[in-house]
Amino acid sequence: MLMDENETFRAVCKEIFGQDIGLSLEEGEKVFAQGILLPPKRKTISGETVYTNYDAGKYVDFKNIEMSIREDTLMRKTAEIKSLEDLERFYRQVDTFLANKTINSKDCRMSDSVLGSMNVYHSLQVRSCKFVGFSQELQGCEYTYGSKSMADSSFCIRCQDSKLVNNCFEVSWSGKCSNCLYCHDCFDLRDCMFCFHIVSKQYCIANRQYTKEEYFRIKKKVVAHLLKNKFKMNFFPVL
Repeated sequence: MLMDENETFRAVCKEIFGQDIGLSLEEGEKVFAQGILLPPKRKTISGETVYTNYDAGKYVDFKNIEMSIREDTLMRKTAEIKSLEDLERFYRQVDTFLANKTINSKDCRMSDSVLGSMNVYHSLQVRSCKFVGFSQELQGCEYTYGSKSMADSSFCIRCQDSKLVNNCFEVSWSGKCSNCLYCHDCFDLRDCMFCFHIVSKQYCIANRQYTKEEYFRIKKKVVAHLLKNKFKMNFFPVL
């Protein structure tokens, strides 16, 4: 790993907000993960802690499966099934669900359903990503936290249902946007805040055009407010 998890998260926050916001990765999860479906903690049949969204009752991890394969205990003797009661009894003898599921991935913690990814922290359904945390349904993303249903995006916090979004906070249903805060249903925006349904603009606030200098003067006030109010803007809905 080039940086540890906390350093990476702080670097992403600094890129988006222009300053170090002073939160660790775990502290950031408490602030930014609301509304995200994350895999809860479970216990395997051998007492190990695992994470999965399956609400199944009995769980195993890869170590349990490897042991069962070595001991050849997965298959059972054929027996006659005379009723659904017999079927349920046989089912209950084998019904353990796999948790901490990963394929071709590494450095994944507290995560489930991760494919072709690396450096994943407490996330669910992650594909071809790296350096992501407390997020759900990401594809081809990197340096993304507290986000869901995102594709091909980077340096994002609290974004959803968007693609090709970079350096953004609280952006939803948008594409090809960068350096934006609190925007919805927009395309090809740069340096915009609180905008809706507009295309190919820069330095806009609430669908109004501003100069570069005025835009950054207002953005500074917005970031100061977020730092003082636990990153909440009362008049904008959360994810």
